[in-house]
Amino acid sequence: MRTRRARERGSITIELVAAVPVVLMAGIIVVQGLVLTSGLSGLQTGAKDAARAWADSCVSGDANLTAVVQRDVPGFVHVLKVQKIDHGTTREVVVTANIAFSVGSLSTPPFEVQRSATMPEVSSNCP
Repeated sequence: MRTRRARERGSITIELVAAVPVVLMAGIIVVQGLVLTSGLSGLQTGAKDAARAWADSCVSGDANLTAVVQRDVPGFVHVLKVQKIDHGTTREVVVTANIAFSVGSLSTPPFEVQRSATMPEVSSNCP
């Protein structure tokens, strides 16, 4: 008759083989969440800076506003469109972008996100 210890031999290996993929997937999901949060934060900052520059009349063209946004976003954020909306006393900038995470040949589908910022029109504070 086999002892209990002999029957359970190798069971820890099987448990580890089952647990490792679950832990790796959880880690990947956490990293993707952090990347998405970082991209959204940079995009919001870029929209705010572009709205402030436009409200101060320091920047006029769409290409210049896009350059202001690009300064603030991480490299994995691809700005698709920067839209200006003049509300009379306030100026709004709406930024649309794709955020994609990739490591080597593995990548996620891009998330299309949109952030906006509104600033009151002020007298020029440009240098």
